[in-house]
Amino acid sequence: MDQRKNTRLWFWGTFALALMLIVLPTGIANALEGYQIFIPELHKDPTPTPDPGWKIEYFNNLDLSGSAVLTTYADVTAPAYDWGENAPASGVNADYFSARMSRNVTFEAGNYQICLSMDDMGRLWIDGTLVIDQWATGSDRGIQTKVWEGYLSGGSHEIVIEYRDYTKEARVRLVWFNKDVYSGWKAEYFNNDSVSGDPVLVQNETTLYHDWNDGSPSSAINNDYFSARYTKAVYIEDGGMYVFQVMGDDGARVWIDSWTDPSDPSIDCWEGNPSTTISNVEILDPGWYLITVEYHEFTSSAEFAFSQTYGATTYGYRVEYYDNANLEGDPVLVQDEYPESTSQYDLEYIWTNGSPVDAVSDDYFSMRWTHTLELAPGSYTFRAHIDDGCRIYIDGRLILDAWEGKSMSWVYATTELYGDDHALVLEYNELAGDAHVTFDWYKN
Repeated sequence: MDQRKNTRLWFWGTFALALMLIVLPTGIANALEGYQIFIPELHKDPTPTPDPGWKIEYFNNLDLSGSAVLTTYADVTAPAYDWGENAPASGVNADYFSARMSRNVTFEAGNYQICLSMDDMGRLWIDGTLVIDQWATGSDRGIQTKVWEGYLSGGSHEIVIEYRDYTKEARVRLVWFNKDVYSGWKAEYFNNDSVSGDPVLVQNETTLYHDWNDGSPSSAINNDYFSARYTKAVYIEDGGMYVFQVMGDDGARVWIDSWTDPSDPSIDCWEGNPSTTISNVEILDPGWYLITVEYHEFTSSAEFAFSQTYGATTYGYRVEYYDNANLEGDPVLVQDEYPESTSQYDLEYIWTNGSPVDAVSDDYFSMRWTHTLELAPGSYTFRAHIDDGCRIYIDGRLILDAWEGKSMSWVYATTELYGDDHALVLEYNELAGDAHVTFDWYKN
């Protein structure tokens, strides 16, 4: 009897325990529904420290020596500061100060062009390697741009700018281009007419001439009230006069190696000059220049063009002589000449059976004259009396081609000029016999 009783108790006890194991978890889950169970983390990862941006240290001396008088941070893509003749901040000298700007910057792998513009001195370090060194002591140098070109692997690279200012204006700016992406102009388009905010389209463009009519550069951009910024680092090999021309319907402006301060562009037709070309002459030394062009469109047709052309020396003509009839190879002589205009012509040379200089033969030679003309807008005829051939370019455009030889003949070309300054190139060749060239122009 006792054994049967024990067997029943064991059976019912086992059954009850099994029932509890089935029911209890469901009941607990229902009871805890809506509550979060805390489970402590034994190995919790630390919260990353936010990148504060560029670390900027200012020193009240020219050599970054001693302790910084001010350390601050700037969360910008790259430094671009124009302090004018003022101090960068309270406690920092307005003149004779230096600064160090550093940050780890993430780059995509590629071939880069990194431009450091400064007034007065600066140098640039990449991953501890000095790549731009414009630190030589001296007085105020004005704005200058230096460029490093090279390959950067993908990932983070330490960028350090060191800068110092002597007197007067104080400015420093860093800009870079991935040349695998932007081999020409870096073009940024905005859905507003003030070049503000973030661009809605960024692309490479090889030339700056657009006629969008009543449309826009892209389906992502408004047909009206849009704007654009074009940026490029340009290397000037030959110092002298350069003619810059811009046309913007409705407005445009140009900065040449200066900061995009609306009050100080090299060319300013921002207020709206539909289809009007504005030109300007800049005297530039050889070296790198960062050129920025901005354009905006209001309503109706949209058109934009920008060009730059070498216009020779400050005065007179740059003349290149070649000891062949096709301007081939390097010139045997390059010099600046200041020919006096005759009563009838701007240039007149009659060499008969001789040559212009000892460096070229009497026959089968060629020459190139380069000059800057100041001519009001209008229709002009350019003409040359030649033996044997010539070509004429205005602002980089070939307007007359008589290269195949014209024995003692007049040749003419008529063209419309826009703007006040123009780059002229006259090319001439002599085959055999008489050598003669006369050149001039007149307004129609």
